[in-house]
Amino acid sequence: MTILVIDDDRSIYETIEAVLAEDGYHCLTAKDTHEADLVLETVPVHGMTLDLNINGCRPMEWIQHIALLAPELMLRTVVITGNDIEEADRKRILEAGAGLVLKPIAEGELREAIRSSIGTATAGIEPVKPPRGTFRPISEDVE
Repeated sequence: MTILVIDDDRSIYETIEAVLAEDGYHCLTAKDTHEADLVLETVPVHGMTLDLNINGCRPMEWIQHIALLAPELMLRTVVITGNDIEEADRKRILEAGAGLVLKPIAEGELREAIRSSIGTATAGIEPVKPPRGTFRPISEDVE
């Protein structure tokens, strides 16, 4: 299974990638929403982890955009944040179908969040590739 790890902190995305690789997942990384858009346009993925504090776009708008265009992908997404999260944002994330984990996150907690949101590496679910051209406009209009 291929998981897109979206995080701009190298130590965090390398840790997530290492944990997922141990469990049999293949990981792709993106440092911001623009890179994530490009990956999603070209490679089918089974799920994502998403840092809520990424650069390149207003993350809550990006999450809602994904939820509208590829709801099955949002159901296989774990949102990770180290900041306090407003109750309204927490509600929007959960209503979109994503899992939510607060940093600092232990390996066991990360594994459990991935398994419950995305499944196991042998689950046999189909990857999701949203329709071409659906993600890029959101990221390109943000400086």
